[in-house]
Amino acid sequence: GWRPSYRDVLLDLRKKLRIPCSSRLTTGDLEAEIFLHVLQEFS
Repeated sequence: GWRPSYRDVLLDLRKKLRIPCSSRLTTGDLEAEIFLHVLQEFS
């Protein structure tokens, strides 16, 4: 079956967490934005 790419998973997380960053970011930048967002939420 269809499996989402790592990038698709990141974009989905970005939506769920309502992270205000562009979906045009590179995969690495998206990853960093999400990571930083999560760190701030739980620190």
